[in-house]
Amino acid sequence: MVYLVGACDMDKGIKGRATSRYLNRQLKNRNLAGVVLRVDSPGGDPMASDVVADAVRRLRKRGVPVVVSQGDVAASGGYWLSMDADEVLTTPLTITGSIGVIAGWFW
Repeated sequence: MVYLVGACDMDKGIKGRATSRYLNRQLKNRNLAGVVLRVDSPGGDPMASDVVADAVRRLRKRGVPVVVSQGDVAASGGYWLSMDADEVLTTPLTITGSIGVIAGWFW
């Protein structure tokens, strides 16, 4: 079970850098039956969400089942962390939101 709690950040909250390294190390674990991610995050840095989501995709590609258990909130980056799982479990009180997009243009 891996806890992804707090803001999506590379070194705080979900600790994207350390968490992605840990999940990628699990690719070599032949005894791994599956991974449960506990996601409770309002979002934050898209890079942190993406590096963890990439590690989840790699696990699934290797055939490792991944289940997400969402806590109070899984919005924006928290939703991003959840979207590649085989199954997502929530409660009726979980706030699940979309991935926000920020765009700019020259005027």
